[in-house]
Amino acid sequence: MRPALSKRRHFNKGHSFGAIQKPFVALHSENIALSSPVSVLGTPVAGNIEDTYTNLPLVAERLGMISDNMGYIYSLELLRAPRRSTSERI
Repeated sequence: MRPALSKRRHFNKGHSFGAIQKPFVALHSENIALSSPVSVLGTPVAGNIEDTYTNLPLVAERLGMISDNMGYIYSLELLRAPRRSTSERI
């Protein structure tokens, strides 16, 4: 039965915190994309003489971005935590 037709009205008491899910999901999706493997293919630039290459700077940059995103995710969790504890008492 549709809520408008039922005798009991169900109100969403915490919808304002429902909007916090969107940034959380966006950060989580970005972390998944950043955790994809980095290409191991390199381009020799010194005429193949003692030439080594690595994608470590790119990996470090991605790891730093993931770390920043996790900080934002945990801060969103901390913002939501007091609301959960009060709603459990209701």
